[in-house]
Amino acid sequence: MINIQQAKNFIRELYEQKLTFHFDDSAVDCLYETNKITTLKKAKAIQKTVDEIYEANFDWGKHGCPIGYALSVWKWVKDLEKESQ
Repeated sequence: MINIQQAKNFIRELYEQKLTFHFDDSAVDCLYETNKITTLKKAKAIQKTVDEIYEANFDWGKHGCPIGYALSVWKWVKDLEKESQ
């Protein structure tokens, strides 16, 4: 069973690995079919984790849901990158 901290870490790791996608879409379609990752097995594992995160029904606070959290993290990281340039 995944906890919210693991879910948040997973979402941040997706960004760091340049594997961002909208969680309403399929990881297989978005990551494997577009050649962002090379194995179907990895795409399915990512999808399984995303499904577990949604099934856990965590309280995402002001973000509302996992994708809301993801979008805020990804925006925050991009803003930090811009500031450091």
